[in-house]
Amino acid sequence: MTPPPRLVFELSDSIAPDGTQLVEIALREPRVWGSPRRQFPYRGDEPLFVGLTAVPLAQDALRSVGQTLYDAVAGRPPLADTFAEVLRTRAPARYPLFVQIDSASQVEALPWEALCDRDGTFLGLDERWPIGRIIDAPRPPTAPAELMLPVKVAAVLSALDVPAAAEWQALWDSITAAEITAAGQLAVELLVLASEDGLAGTIAGTVPPPGVTVTVEPVPDSTDALQERITRFNPHVLHFFCHGSAGRRQPYLQVAVRSDWTSTTKHSLYLEAGQFRDLTARTSDLPWLLVLNCCETAAAGTRDNLQSLALMLVRDAALPAVVGMREPVSSADASRFTRAFYTELLAEVADRGAGAVPAEEPLNWARYAVRARTSLLDKYQLPRGEAAERTREWTLPVVYLRPDPFVVRMPAAPVPDAAAPPPGPAAEMPLPAPGAPPRPPPPAAAPPPAPPAAPAPPPPPAAGPAEGVPAGEVPAGGVPAAGVPAGEVPAGDVPDGGAGPAPDGGPAPDAEIQRSARLQAELLQGLLARLPTDTTPPSFKADIEARLRALGVPVEPPPAPSAVPAAVVGAPG
Repeated sequence: MTPPPRLVFELSDSIAPDGTQLVEIALREPRVWGSPRRQFPYRGDEPLFVGLTAVPLAQDALRSVGQTLYDAVAGRPPLADTFAEVLRTRAPARYPLFVQIDSASQVEALPWEALCDRDGTFLGLDERWPIGRIIDAPRPPTAPAELMLPVKVAAVLSALDVPAAAEWQALWDSITAAEITAAGQLAVELLVLASEDGLAGTIAGTVPPPGVTVTVEPVPDSTDALQERITRFNPHVLHFFCHGSAGRRQPYLQVAVRSDWTSTTKHSLYLEAGQFRDLTARTSDLPWLLVLNCCETAAAGTRDNLQSLALMLVRDAALPAVVGMREPVSSADASRFTRAFYTELLAEVADRGAGAVPAEEPLNWARYAVRARTSLLDKYQLPRGEAAERTREWTLPVVYLRPDPFVVRMPAAPVPDAAAPPPGPAAEMPLPAPGAPPRPPPPAAAPPPAPPAAPAPPPPPAAGPAEGVPAGEVPAGGVPAAGVPAGEVPAGDVPDGGAGPAPDGGPAPDAEIQRSARLQAELLQGLLARLPTDTTPPSFKADIEARLRALGVPVEPPPAPSAVPAAVVGAPG
């Protein structure tokens, strides 16, 4: 499949013949033979750009800055010709714009998200031209990732003296909104680390929709413990809502712990770039996305050549994408960004799971930020174009990413073995659409003969998770705890569906048959967990349970409600 078009221009350091340091600009994509490198005239400390810090912002200041940057980039061929082609893009087609920063100078501080063409159109507010920043990294290109549901999101909500209730509500609203707008069923597993007791209680009392589980725990008291918890959860998306600073020596995050709220002694965790890398470098698979919804996480430091935390984490930790903020941001604007950004992201993940998005189409991280930027303008009672010219909050979110597009694919369906016996009735059971009334149960069929293996372990008691085992995890021994999220089957717990010696003494079925049986069990368990208790015929539920037992999977009673605040909220209680 041909990759979608995009425009990438590069800013890199160079030295003039007289020894003067300078910055050069060149077209990287699309490739044009003989494309020259030219000197870029701005470094970010010119009065025009410094004026963006004025309060209130001078009329037309942002448009003047955006058009100045546009003229410096698109004023000469071949960039001029390419930009002309980009601006001919008609919706719903897209032609993303990226500035690749290979320079240690202050060009990172320039407000690239405010690019404005000669007609006064801010490109970063139109989904046809989402704007991002590319940072090269020494790590090899990222291999396509498999979309294994549920999507796992870890959120650290802990900004000292700034309540995180609005941030939590924005994150939760985005999950429920994505459930409504997406073409497919969305399965999400959410881990929230919070330092406020009141917030933890609110989250623990939240009743999620089908397919969504929530676990809330206190923020660990040490950086090592925080790293261990994130590693164990292994998220696809890692989100921080805390304090941040560009710093005088190094940029950092400040994450408050519970004692910061309950006592006068402060024990906040301070995470610089090197420490922050350890939060993700030891995970079995790097997160797809890191969101730093904190002040100045995309701001270059005041010291010469001091780059932003977000840039460092893409370059040095080789994360596929990092989102940060160029300046201090209010908690209200941070929550507006969260609600809009994750609604877009999660809806597309669900659409990919339903096959509504081409498998080879890369995740367009920059596009998700477009809706978030426009949401920051909607609070003003002004036409959008006028609000964009008078305010700069919408330019603060910045998307950094690696040069190679990030592709997420659905796992390949198992190919049946022609020599293998036909699958059991569980593989043929019609599954109702999400939200539809359950279908009548199919005619009863005799279960397949049990494999000649050791009997299945007895089901666990119905009193809830085993003592000392966190809800949602599997204790040693292989039996799922009562808190295992619906639809998940821990590795090793589903029998192999006849992978032992065949009854006639022939060879064992291959691994695909085992995988097919495991997938059948996962689908059945997920369906059983989503069935409405008040409208489902008992015979239909009994049929699903019989099919699970035929596959050798114990059928457990629903988990008992937990009175502990730091518990999975995957069920009422």
